[in-house]
Amino acid sequence: MPHLRSLAAQGQLTPQKLLQLTNHPSDALIEVVTVDEFFAIATQEQDWHDSKEREIVQRFQHAC
Repeated sequence: MPHLRSLAAQGQLTPQKLLQLTNHPSDALIEVVTVDEFFAIATQEQDWHDSKEREIVQRFQHAC
């Protein structure tokens, strides 16, 4: 399967192409969101996070 990030960067990842690559029906619903919206929860530190979880949050913050 082609790398989805590569297809997206080349402007070749359409909702229809994503459905095809993931073996979903062509009439399945798709919600298009930005990268920031997708990672919003993962990029927010929480009081209950331990040091390992805080490191993960920081990696996601830098990825966006």
